Amino acid sequence: MRRTIDCSHMLSMEIHVKGPQDQSPTRQFVSSFATGERIDGLVVILSQNDLIFDNMHIHFLGEQSTSIPSNTPSKAHHQVIKLVQDIDPSTLPNPKVFQKGRRYNIPFSFEVPDYLPASSCPHSAHPLIKAAHLHPPPSIGEAAIAGFGGKLRDDLAPEGCKTVYSIYAKLERPNITTGLQETIIERILKVRIKPLAGDVPLPDVPLGSLADDYSLYQEGNIQDSKSKSPTGQLAVTLEQPECFWLPLRDPISLISKAVRLFFVYTPSNPQATLPVEPPDLKSLRAQIVATTLYTTKFDDTQPPPKQRNFFNRPINFRDAELPISIPSLPRLRWTRDETGVETGAGPSYTATLLVPVTLPMEKKLVPTFHSCLISRIYSLSFQLSVHGSSSTFRLRAPMQIAAERDPSALPSYNASVGVIGELNESDL
Repeated sequence: MRRTIDCSHMLSMEIHVKGPQDQSPTRQFVSSFATGERIDGLVVILSQNDLIFDNMHIHFLGEQSTSIPSNTPSKAHHQVIKLVQDIDPSTLPNPKVFQKGRRYNIPFSFEVPDYLPASSCPHSAHPLIKAAHLHPPPSIGEAAIAGFGGKLRDDLAPEGCKTVYSIYAKLERPNITTGLQETIIERILKVRIKPLAGDVPLPDVPLGSLADDYSLYQEGNIQDSKSKSPTGQLAVTLEQPECFWLPLRDPISLISKAVRLFFVYTPSNPQATLPVEPPDLKSLRAQIVATTLYTTKFDDTQPPPKQRNFFNRPINFRDAELPISIPSLPRLRWTRDETGVETGAGPSYTATLLVPVTLPMEKKLVPTFHSCLISRIYSLSFQLSVHGSSSTFRLRAPMQIAAERDPSALPSYNASVGVIGELNESDL
């Protein structure tokens, strides 16, 4: 292990980055970049005394960490990306001495990759899982970079579950006694990364036991409110919503989409002389569920199955429930369907309900992603009760959130040809 000493009393070192649409170095509340964009900036050094150094390093790092508390706590750390800046020797003093009172600006430039190196996911053999793991995961779990416009927002990540990207700079010099390299100063600037998708979102990966959480169809009996005798059967189908697309930059306007519920009511007695009255809604509630799953083991299970402890508390996941505001109870508008008359089954009644779903502004909803240690998936659930039914209809569908690519910007070289580089596994 290399020794680190603190020389911050002798010199200062700061990292400044340019915003994606800014041409000058600036300090921002949070520096946010999308995949395919460049992170340009300066490492600024000002020495209080003449100081000898040997090497300078500037890296762009992406790291994941997870922690599962238990009687035998387990932790995991995974470096998903490490890019090394080639420093122009002309930007450094020659000889290698930072002179007292002089300011040094060392530029750097990194392109945020659209794909991770193939060696960053050596454990997965499933093609869809490996493909998902090779897309950079979004920044998550770090409160300091979860904000927008000077305000922090909750990204719904569990404690001990992080994906952090940063610019890392350090100076080294040989120890006077041993001659071994030692770090004399180091600085880290965290940046927020949002992975972009193309015209279509990422492909679905096998969900394993999580698929059992979804239910797009449910039937129930309808009874007469007075006699309690059955009057018919109601079937409700939830249409899986289309992908919710986040703008390139953090959204200012609301992101909404209409989701359809289909109703089919079949009377028990198609030959009844009295007019049939299909049931009305009694209540309707909806919510988005943001599920974060994480593990400390590298395996092919994607995402890992949910685990609970003896007290039924989550161990390796968090379900964050985000209620959807429905201003007023909608009314079903039924249409008589004569299709079944020809077969003797009698008529049925159909209705379609459009429910507007708006992503909450007060939360930081990162795009759906799957990585080696952490996954974030979303689902949309409805709970509705109907007059004449003693049971509640509960429907739940998977939903996906993706960040759209700027259509006017050309894709990066990696995005165009799909080149996967090799991960530099050397330690800092």
